Amino acid sequence: MIDYESITATLNKLIKAETTYPVILHGANSKQPQYPFCTYTIISPFVQQSFIDQGDTFTQDVEIVISYTWVSDDPFKVLSLAQKTASFLQHSSTRQKLSDAKIAVVRIDGFGNRDTFLSIETERRTGFDLRIRIRTEDFRNLEVIETVNLVGG
Repeated sequence: MIDYESITATLNKLIKAETTYPVILHGANSKQPQYPFCTYTIISPFVQQSFIDQGDTFTQDVEIVISYTWVSDDPFKVLSLAQKTASFLQHSSTRQKLSDAKIAVVRIDGFGNRDTFLSIETERRTGFDLRIRIRTEDFRNLEVIETVNLVGG
């Protein structure tokens, strides 16, 4: 079973530590933080890359795509924060920390403007999609048949 909560918590904690701004779930029913802040949503939760079935163990490599969007009223601030975050996630020291948590960064796609027009002003948004890879293992207890009795003929 994939622990999406733990994966996003690990990523979001690193992003917040690097930028000092909050990272929240997109569309959450909580009060919006002050600008700037980052939102995230899992847009592709399960893209299977490979699997090995060894009877009692089923191992698979899975990619997950998480969309990160920086939000503010300042268009240059969101551009800078999105670029800083994307670069940070590709840095070797960050990749090592993620590797220690069994998360591998595959690539960053779709970097660009995601502005939203509000009733009287435009909320500035810039973001990207982060593709990561994880490995999962499911263990099954298989019943072992030790003896077979044949009756009749």
